[in-house]
Amino acid sequence: MKQQQSEQTNKLVALRNVLRNYRWTPHTTTGTPPAEALFRRSIRTELARLKSSSTKFKTKNPKYNIGQMIWMRHHQRNKRLEWKSGIIKPNIGSMMYEIMLIDGQTHIRHQNQLRSRQEPYNKLNDLEYLPDVLLSGSKSSIQLEIPAQQTPRYPSRHRKPPDRYTPT
Repeated sequence: MKQQQSEQTNKLVALRNVLRNYRWTPHTTTGTPPAEALFRRSIRTELARLKSSSTKFKTKNPKYNIGQMIWMRHHQRNKRLEWKSGIIKPNIGSMMYEIMLIDGQTHIRHQNQLRSRQEPYNKLNDLEYLPDVLLSGSKSSIQLEIPAQQTPRYPSRHRKPPDRYTPT
């Protein structure tokens, strides 16, 4: 009836407006709108869009600082998980970091694949063992050493060609 008074002639649009208002209105017994109870989050309405959200522009402090010594999770196919020592380079995103290992290789890892290095001995001694390239941050003088190819753990599979049907 109200939709007719607001000169809404399309019945589908009127039904959609009624259902939208019902789903956004808090229920009398539960105190939450039905849509919020279904989706378990607040629904964006025109009124919610007018309010400025302060959480949207909040900046997070990075978990790791540039130059911090860390342990990086190193994955290799068909091998056991390894933790390698490295140093944090500039972070790529809010949770992604570039890590330079002691051998000069750089990797990009999420912060959940990194751990802080807390050594019981003096950290100044640890800096003596790092190459100067890691400490200065320049990549131009890095020479990567290619490790000798290791024999595979399992012998390689011998594949024979498929038997194809040939009409005689």
